[in-house]
Amino acid sequence: FEQCMEKQRELSGKKMKEGKKEIKVPETLESQFVGYQETDVQSTIKAILVDEIMVQSVKAGQSCILVTESTPFFAATGGQIDDTGSVTINGKRTTLDGLIKLNNGKAIGAIITAPADCKIGNNAHLIVEVSIRRMTMNNHTGTHLLQAAPAVFPCIAQNQQNRPRIHFLGR
Repeated sequence: FEQCMEKQRELSGKKMKEGKKEIKVPETLESQFVGYQETDVQSTIKAILVDEIMVQSVKAGQSCILVTESTPFFAATGGQIDDTGSVTINGKRTTLDGLIKLNNGKAIGAIITAPADCKIGNNAHLIVEVSIRRMTMNNHTGTHLLQAAPAVFPCIAQNQQNRPRIHFLGR
């Protein structure tokens, strides 16, 4: 079991490293993750990227990455997927297309289609889809519990096909 888990961890780590390309941004660009305390945040836009280039503003309908001073959005890591949610700018709302870690994880960028013209310094309203986050957290926690089960519960063992097998002990 442990050998299979280690092999899967290695494969998963390779996929994560290969799948994400680092976008060059100033080393000082950071955002504060507040998603463990808040899921509905008003924050100032610190940076806007279009086609991996930092710009001062975008027009409504343009694809971009927004970096705000603080963010409630959890970006994928350790097997847990990105949050989903919405971003409202100048009273116009759009759904989150994805998230990206920038500057070695010091900043989290919200990938969106701008709902309105916006520029650095504007305010953005960021809202996490809480029901989906809760389901994601439950699934993630459940995965860790299943991974730990053989060590905690001796009634779980490997069968001849090297697959986990649960033996229920009657009381």
